[in-house]
Amino acid sequence: MDKGTGSVSYRESLTRAGGLFASVMQETGPIPLQIRGKIPGWLKGEFLRNGPARFCAGTSLMNHWFDGYALLHRFRIHDGGEVSYRNRFLESEDFCRDQAAGRVMGQQWGTLPGPRDSVLTKFFSTFRQTTPDNTNVNILRAGTRMFALSDFSTMVEFDPETLATKGKLGFADRFGPKFMLSAAHPSIDPETGEIFNVIEPPGRRGKVYVYRLQNGSPKREVLCSINIPRPVYFHSLALTRNYVIVIEQPLQLDVLGLIFARLYNRPFAENLHWEPGTGNRYHICDRRTGQVQTITGPAFFFFHTVNAFQPDDQTIVIDLCRFDDFSINRSFYLDSLGKQGLDARETSRLTRVTLDLARRTAGERRLTECPLDLPRFNMRYSFCEYRYVYGAGLLHEKQNPFVNQLVKADLTTGNADTWSREGCYPSEPMFVERPGAAAEDDGVVLSMVSEPGAGLTRLLVLDAGNLEEIAEAEIPAYIPPGLHGQFYSA
Repeated sequence: MDKGTGSVSYRESLTRAGGLFASVMQETGPIPLQIRGKIPGWLKGEFLRNGPARFCAGTSLMNHWFDGYALLHRFRIHDGGEVSYRNRFLESEDFCRDQAAGRVMGQQWGTLPGPRDSVLTKFFSTFRQTTPDNTNVNILRAGTRMFALSDFSTMVEFDPETLATKGKLGFADRFGPKFMLSAAHPSIDPETGEIFNVIEPPGRRGKVYVYRLQNGSPKREVLCSINIPRPVYFHSLALTRNYVIVIEQPLQLDVLGLIFARLYNRPFAENLHWEPGTGNRYHICDRRTGQVQTITGPAFFFFHTVNAFQPDDQTIVIDLCRFDDFSINRSFYLDSLGKQGLDARETSRLTRVTLDLARRTAGERRLTECPLDLPRFNMRYSFCEYRYVYGAGLLHEKQNPFVNQLVKADLTTGNADTWSREGCYPSEPMFVERPGAAAEDDGVVLSMVSEPGAGLTRLLVLDAGNLEEIAEAEIPAYIPPGLHGQFYSA
């Protein structure tokens, strides 16, 4: 992999957002990691992660955190508490094309292709729409296969052992490889293994298809279709034993703007418009019959749901990380992060939405005052009452350079335990339950922690009960903060 040290872009990228988003230019491993402390003997398996990590191509710089080229990570925790690590870039068509050309050539979330293209080239590009495949957000195991995902319908397969890219999944259904929006976080039934998601073809009017994948099949089984006034942005869903809940938030897509984005010099996110007057609509799809009922509630924006359950036949409870609006998107531009960081007052709060099916109402209640997102919980408590949510948040009341603490929220008391360390920026916490656990929080929390001042990254192992440090494994390379991952027990 090229080091790119002579590139103007790379030199500039080292200072982006105070060095937090310095581009990774070289792959690492597989290597054994030096460990401080003692990793529990029962913790054995694979911790796979995904996230944006290279923010340049030749002389082109990415503008937004969500735009970086995907870097896959694999921590293997062996018997005896030893840890090995490797990373590898997802060799998507976007990545290979741009690195070969030495510049960004495709439309990104917050970045446009370089200025070399003529107006005529930009005009004709509107008739050659391609699906972005830099799937840098999440990881999904479907059957025996492993995929990288984003907010588009493309799923790029990779080898979980070597992290080598295998290529796009060829869906064997009527939609095929058509350009569509989707959710980067499918909902997975931990009891049946069924995978639920949505696909949304861009058009003047919106139409959302809720589908199910089973047993690693490439055929999407459509449960229902939902007509909506305009296409909107989805990032995650909610799932109970009986229902798939699709939350239509009023972040509407300007389809003409998207089609002519190159001509108008507008990246993808600039074609999303916040229209709170329509409120949020909760489309509740019956998993057995495909019938849909809809409830309307107040408008808010969210990326991530946590858990959902039904206390009784007429009530659905959905926990999610709630923003007042979509303004957080502006905060994730790298120039903005470098100048002002993140403001705790503008970030998400853990909120419970209660849907009353009989009265067709939606109520809200904040669960904790501590800023929290990138949520995880003990998946054994899916579909039922539970007590603890783990997430990443902000340490100070106002400005922070970036996400700088881990949080354990107690939904019963509203209190929160936290972990932080000066100059360290943790990624999404992953809860792993101890075999034979009797308590909901009996286990560990894993997080990949970026330390730009030291030029290295750590795998942090915390006691899930109190967030006290148990052990850490040091990667002798700097990796910027990433997004999501999964742990697969041995």
